[in-house]
Amino acid sequence: MAMDQINGKVCVTGASGYLASWLVKRLLLAGYHVTGTVRDPGNERKLAHLWRLEGAKERLQIVRANLMDEGSFDDAINGCQGVFHTASPAEIIEPAVNGTLNVLRSCQKNPSLRRVVLTSSSSTVRIRYDFDSKIPLDESSWSSVDLCESLQIWYALSKILAEKAAWEFCGHNGIDLIHSTSFLDILDLCHLDLFLMDPMFLASTSEKEEISNGTEVGYRSHRLM
Repeated sequence: MAMDQINGKVCVTGASGYLASWLVKRLLLAGYHVTGTVRDPGNERKLAHLWRLEGAKERLQIVRANLMDEGSFDDAINGCQGVFHTASPAEIIEPAVNGTLNVLRSCQKNPSLRRVVLTSSSSTVRIRYDFDSKIPLDESSWSSVDLCESLQIWYALSKILAEKAAWEFCGHNGIDLIHSTSFLDILDLCHLDLFLMDPMFLASTSEKEEISNGTEVGYRSHRLM
């Protein structure tokens, strides 16, 4: 995100998450003042990795906010030039949509806001009857709501509906919105231990070493820097 003002203020929702932690690190290294939102600022175990980041003591603030409480993000977003919305509730469809809209309503109240970044998922574009891996996807590509419902892929459905709601809200209210659509994020060492212990990616000690140094065949394009 390019900013005219050096050391601008930005907000990262769900700051303790994997992708959010990476964003916080990069933003701090770039000189930004970062306000991170979490449900429980008192949970030292979940926040320890953030406070170890370079620049955290000087330019990181962690505050409480809940996706389900309208207005909960007002103070965190007030005065920010940019917002990275990465938080997603454990429950699925309705909370995901309403939570996204609650963040955007807080953004709407902030006159200094310049841009909102919504972290989305490849599941919003590739679950479709006519999907062809050889055909590039673009901004007009959407997963099929009907197909997600019939296959009971509720996570994907929640992402689709939340993103569509975000685009509609931002279009009506003049908010500059961009989104990132990722398949698998292995971007930083902040949460490498959590990633490697995920049941989806259980690996032997040697395999973990290969993943972390970029030599494992399946993950060579995701080398950790």
